[in-house]
Amino acid sequence: MSAAGESVERAWESILSDEIPVVDSAFYSRLFWEGDALVFECGSKGADETWSMLWQYQLLDSGQRLRAVEQMRGRGGNFDNTWIFDKR
Repeated sequence: MSAAGESVERAWESILSDEIPVVDSAFYSRLFWEGDALVFECGSKGADETWSMLWQYQLLDSGQRLRAVEQMRGRGGNFDNTWIFDKR
């Protein structure tokens, strides 16, 4: 990924779980299946700040398309994005 012409790389470690594990900082992350979609969710449930980000990935059309859905709530902005990637 890039932003403002600069390469951006992020790495996350998460567990595959239906539960939301919260650490001392109130940050949480989890990876889980919702039907046939792989979902990654992270956020914070802190006393001074609550926010969440969710990415959902799903193969469509017998694997010829990938739909990626992104949802952000909190931190001064709420938005939803959907991308469709076609296999060539």
